[in-house]
Amino acid sequence: MPLNEPTLEKIRELLSSTFELTEDETAPDKALFSSGRLDSFNLIELLGKLETEFGVKVGSGEVSLENLDTAQRMTDFLILKKKST
Repeated sequence: MPLNEPTLEKIRELLSSTFELTEDETAPDKALFSSGRLDSFNLIELLGKLETEFGVKVGSGEVSLENLDTAQRMTDFLILKKKST
């Protein structure tokens, strides 16, 4: 079974189903971690889901607000990760 390609819609669906966030809360540029909506415990769960769903390995040096604070940033980051593998 081929691994999913990261898209904004798939990221938003994953965030919504995993953390019970509303459509507004998963808007592309809505801050998730810097706003306090999600915390460090959620981050660990999110990383596991992203790695499983999209077949990537996120290194500790890549875990940052720049890469993961919004659904759009996650999408852009994962697309670049997939291209480099």
